[in-house]
Amino acid sequence: MAKVVQDDVLGAIKWDGDRWLGAANLPYFFGSGERVFLTESSRAALGKGDRFPLRIETGKVRRKPDELQRVAWKKILDRGDALWDEAMDALIAEYRAQRPMRVRYWNVVNSPKLLEWAMPVEVDRATMKQMVIPNWCTLEWPDAAQRMVNFFLILLASWSSEPLNVYVRDGRVTEVVPMGYFMNRRLPRIDAPVFGPLRRRPEVAVPWGGEAHLDPFRSFAAVAVDRSTWDKSYSRSDEGTSDLPWNVARGQANLYVYAPPDKSPSAAQTEAYERFISGIDPAARKIIAALSEHHQKVLAERGRGFQGPRPELSILTSEDARDLKDITELKEVNVFPDEDAKPIAIGLIFRGSWTGNDGVGVRWRDGRVEQVGEAKVADPERYQHPEMGAAAK
Repeated sequence: MAKVVQDDVLGAIKWDGDRWLGAANLPYFFGSGERVFLTESSRAALGKGDRFPLRIETGKVRRKPDELQRVAWKKILDRGDALWDEAMDALIAEYRAQRPMRVRYWNVVNSPKLLEWAMPVEVDRATMKQMVIPNWCTLEWPDAAQRMVNFFLILLASWSSEPLNVYVRDGRVTEVVPMGYFMNRRLPRIDAPVFGPLRRRPEVAVPWGGEAHLDPFRSFAAVAVDRSTWDKSYSRSDEGTSDLPWNVARGQANLYVYAPPDKSPSAAQTEAYERFISGIDPAARKIIAALSEHHQKVLAERGRGFQGPRPELSILTSEDARDLKDITELKEVNVFPDEDAKPIAIGLIFRGSWTGNDGVGVRWRDGRVEQVGEAKVADPERYQHPEMGAAAK
């Protein structure tokens, strides 16, 4: 059995072979999670929600916790309930932004009787505490460049089947993201003009990764069919929890900017993307029209439609587009690398119940739709080097 060590700030901790383990005792969360759908055994394991594991990372090397980790934890304890009120406010803001899309999907695949319990219309701090429950938390090893410590709290939630991470830095809540973003948040980051925050592994030939928020495509989500019937990588959790993936609920897509390993996005890439998003409304109309035309060709070639609604779309109006939105999602936006003197291309990859696993690609260049077809037409990796695939992502 590992020896328990007493730390003046972190309390009783012990080494588990990879990290130090302690306990977070936060009375603020006592009795939380009433609305979270849990089995009896899972609820018993979580207890009352006020005491849960604290992981103190040291890079898998047995060494003392860094002084900056102690400082970060002390700031968290000193702020007390005010910090967690701030966390509730951040969760409420994110929940309100996602709820409309989650309700659309819930009404297709979940019991409407549980909707108001799991995802009520009106939410305040007390209600949000019923909708989440802590599972564990982590103090990361100090950031090498900035010498700052990230802390994140893992919460199970009634409104997301994927656990949520509430990040805290210097005693303040910085963001709410799904647990799947855990490794991404450890990558080096730049704040690029127009693109926003971008991250990638250093000195590796992979694109910069960020988030694209294109308003005309925010409501595109394949809600018309149960996702588990066509996406083998996705499975439903239970009848009392929203299963809609984070990006879809937020109306965002993955953004990839293809630049050399040691370079930031170029001026030409920045200008091309800025021009694209500044004229996104007319561009989106052309892209959706091209996508709709391709959708009709796919149906005609198959000769047998698909499960769920079958819209007959020709020239799109905002009303006509509603059916296509329910069976299609914008998954990726790719900013192509510099190509000699040619204008920079923007690739959009859509996936849904009719696109197949790879999806459908639309390549936009110099104010027009250049090509629509297989996903590779919108993916620089496969467009320029078909043998490479998209493994780098």
